[in-house]
Amino acid sequence: MTRSPHPETLDAPTASATTDSGLASNGTFGPTQGAADAVMRASRRCLPHLAGFSLAINILALALPLFVLQVFDRVLTSHSMATLWALAAGCVGALAVMAALDLVRSRILTRAGQGLERDLAPGIVTLGRTDGLADLARLRAFIAGPAMAALMDLPWTPLFIAVAFVVHPAVGWIALGGALTLLALAWVAEVHGRGYEIAAGPAEAEARHLAEAAAACRRAGALRPAAGLAGKWGQVQDRAWRARLDGADRGGAYAVFAKFTRLGLQVLVISVAAVLAVGGEITAGGMIAALVLLGRALAPYERAQDLWRGIIAARVALARLVKLPLVAAPERTLVLAPEEEVVLDVRNLVCMPDGAVEPLFAGVRFKARGGDMIGVTGPSGAGKSVLLGLLAGRSMPDRGRVMIAGQDALTGDGRRLDMEMGYLAQSPVLLPGTVMENITGFAADGKYDLSQVAEAARLAGADRDIRGLVHGYDTRIGPGGLDVPAGLAQRIAIARALIGRPRLILLDEPYTHLDNAGVEALIAALDDLRRDGAVVVIVAQRPSVLVHCSRVLIVDGGRARIIDRRRKADLRVLSNPPAEAASAEVAEFKAAPAKPRKKSGVRK
Repeated sequence: MTRSPHPETLDAPTASATTDSGLASNGTFGPTQGAADAVMRASRRCLPHLAGFSLAINILALALPLFVLQVFDRVLTSHSMATLWALAAGCVGALAVMAALDLVRSRILTRAGQGLERDLAPGIVTLGRTDGLADLARLRAFIAGPAMAALMDLPWTPLFIAVAFVVHPAVGWIALGGALTLLALAWVAEVHGRGYEIAAGPAEAEARHLAEAAAACRRAGALRPAAGLAGKWGQVQDRAWRARLDGADRGGAYAVFAKFTRLGLQVLVISVAAVLAVGGEITAGGMIAALVLLGRALAPYERAQDLWRGIIAARVALARLVKLPLVAAPERTLVLAPEEEVVLDVRNLVCMPDGAVEPLFAGVRFKARGGDMIGVTGPSGAGKSVLLGLLAGRSMPDRGRVMIAGQDALTGDGRRLDMEMGYLAQSPVLLPGTVMENITGFAADGKYDLSQVAEAARLAGADRDIRGLVHGYDTRIGPGGLDVPAGLAQRIAIARALIGRPRLILLDEPYTHLDNAGVEALIAALDDLRRDGAVVVIVAQRPSVLVHCSRVLIVDGGRARIIDRRRKADLRVLSNPPAEAASAEVAEFKAAPAKPRKKSGVRK
């Protein structure tokens, strides 16, 4: 489902409008411009040179058939050794230049592929899209591999067929017919093999999901489900293997038949050339030259099936990369709002999950100024975590906008906005690295020093425990490192959200794995940050946490309402448990007279 972050009904200017150059009006590339622009820049740099090298390589490849022709027609009749050595030296020189140009072309392709990966990989890693990295690696391998070189040679094969016609029209027609025959075989093989690829794809995807689920069960200590998932994985993977095996068998059969066809064509051209030589229509040198020309003309077509598959795979990978919201733009300065101005402005957010017929929530709107603490509560599955992810710009709403310090969080330079935003997901993870690297988010160029890291850990209540580790802040944790307790891991993740004292702090049930003392320390830290003008949005179910919020957003039944603790009526609602409070709000909404709703353009 395609989602647009900009509702058509809003009167605010659209920040993602692009100029004729492909640049967004805010100086960034639009969501589909990063990959496409990188590919176009690489093409503009390399294609003219590659075309010139390919033309020269294929012209120089004519040296071998010309050498054979001259040896048979001149040297064998004149018995001149000087002519033979001169021809041999000229042919070897031409082939040496051809090899050098081929090497240069190969290096250009290799560097073009690596340059494309270097340009796009950081943005893909930032997005956390491992599938995007796989697509990028597939595209790089195609550009730097032999398939691309064969593709560059393919447009010049008519040159060899034309020379074959010069030798004799019969030889030319055999070469042309052979090329068309091999192309037809490659097309038939691709059409027949496509069904096996389609059958194997969903099975392999299901097998990957089962393997990930089994690994998650193993980490959670659920050994019986893990064993059951492993058994099911074997069944699903078996289907994928059978489909791949059938496809490989069919493709192998076509490849063998294509090779047989090429060899048969060589026998045919020798036979026809011999008949022509006996009849005096061509010389013996022309007969051998015809064989060499045929082999050179048909070589790319024999690999046409593999070449076509490579082109299709690279095209699909590029299409997926173009859809990623990569940003390739010069840095822009984030202008911070003064303390009394609006820091967070949420405008009519609508979220429609894939496959759903009703929005998860619609019309969410509120503003938060410096010092505000907004609690988000409601029953399980109401969309609280989804809403927080939208505020953080981690996903896109179907409609609506999220403005942070006057800038659109959904279309701006996410890396710069993250410097003023702290975000804690519902299930935070520790990354393989030191404690300090985990807290700083692997920030480069010494952005945070040890004092700032220690301050964030102190705010999260983790400083004492971290210093008690074997290497303190330099202790390696996460996968492959020290397995820290769940409570400390949670506090380290909280410290990561609080480092640098960000202006906007988004926390999803941060009290998980914390005892009462830890929760009280967290609330005290948030109060400290609020006094500095920070805005806190916290997803919580505990009344002991919600009581510290200046306002509470109750999400339930696709609706949301802000409750102000300063109003007595709203205080009575908050005195109930969160789930009951949400139910009370739903009842109030249902009791209200229904107003006719205009179609909002939500994609369903």
